[in-house]
Amino acid sequence: MRLFVSVTTVVVFFIACEDKSKEIQLSFERYSFDTTVIAHANSYDSIKQIILANLPELFKGVIPMTEGSKYGPKSVYANRFYYSSSHNIVGAKYIDELSPSLFQSLKKQFDLIGPKNITGFEIRSDSTLFCYIRNTHILKFYLDVRESLSWQNTDNEVFPKGPLIKDTLLKNNWTYHIWYDKRAE
Repeated sequence: MRLFVSVTTVVVFFIACEDKSKEIQLSFERYSFDTTVIAHANSYDSIKQIILANLPELFKGVIPMTEGSKYGPKSVYANRFYYSSSHNIVGAKYIDELSPSLFQSLKKQFDLIGPKNITGFEIRSDSTLFCYIRNTHILKFYLDVRESLSWQNTDNEVFPKGPLIKDTLLKNNWTYHIWYDKRAE
């Protein structure tokens, strides 16, 4: 009898997991690219131009990290900056810590885009740029929907492919990414 109860419990658990997995997939398929983000493509391009023109300041004091690639390990420099300290990210850097002229240039573009459509950016030594758009928590699934734009001037793949990742190409080498990610604990 105990074996029957245990087996039944396991079967019910797997059925529940499969149903939740289908719900997550359906939710992901329904999640669409934000037309406001797409409409602001020129403003994201302006941010890119400002960042590329100020790489020495943005990489000041950055230590390279070793990152694996299909060709073996390589040294990569990356630095992240967030728009507002209201994000309370431990150890984060914020654009208001940059020189006054760079801060004002970036702030103007961030304000044009709006706080719901950009939270920060990451610049890498190969000039690959990520603009972080937003993270939306889905309590029901304990997942975050993450949205970002990436721009690169190389043919390297910058974003993984997977079942809960989708992207679309925009103009001027920008790619809009959406992915579901397990909530960090």
